[in-house]
Amino acid sequence: MKKINTLFVIMIIVISSVFCDENKSTKEKNPEGGSKKINRDDINQMNFGGLLDFIVEINNRLRILEDKNKELKKKNIELEERINKLEKKSYIRQIKEKEMEAGQSAKTTSKSFVKIPNMDIQIHTKSSNLLISFNVSVHNEGKNSVAVVGIFVDGERVKSSGGAYCHKVGHIMDSISCSANIEVENGDHNVELRWYSTGGKLINTSFGPGYGCSMRVIEITK
Repeated sequence: MKKINTLFVIMIIVISSVFCDENKSTKEKNPEGGSKKINRDDINQMNFGGLLDFIVEINNRLRILEDKNKELKKKNIELEERINKLEKKSYIRQIKEKEMEAGQSAKTTSKSFVKIPNMDIQIHTKSSNLLISFNVSVHNEGKNSVAVVGIFVDGERVKSSGGAYCHKVGHIMDSISCSANIEVENGDHNVELRWYSTGGKLINTSFGPGYGCSMRVIEITK
């Protein structure tokens, strides 16, 4: 329908232009200085052939554009289908992160696990896996004491790749890093970091991104 309407408009414009030119050219100067009457039928005969060729050319170009448009639509559909397939195959569903702001600090002398302030993440998942990692910079004031940091999900400590670091000499700042991979069911979950010291005081002070206290939780399809 759009193609027919476009062609019709072009024909009207061209025909109007032809007849306007015809009215201006009904008289032609002859070599003797007078005017020579041009027959209307002669004008129509001269213009009709060119007009017909023009319309055929426009029609052919419209067909080419229509074919290209169909091909482009087909490619767009194929691209959308590929994107949908990639999204379905994606292993990562979501990523959540938390980091202590520069200048903030936390301290503890507890000999049993207590929560590190503000180091918790609430996450709603499907039945999937959680990849949890953290980095905590710790200043252990207790000589030969052990600083322990653990990952807890819904109140239960989960098995991780590390979580304990022993400082043989006091007043040393070092980092404790580890990760854990656990299965969770569909629903809301709470992930948090807890710590304790076997002796002395633990101090964590954030000095900016990558040096302080940070945690990342990634939901991964099973």
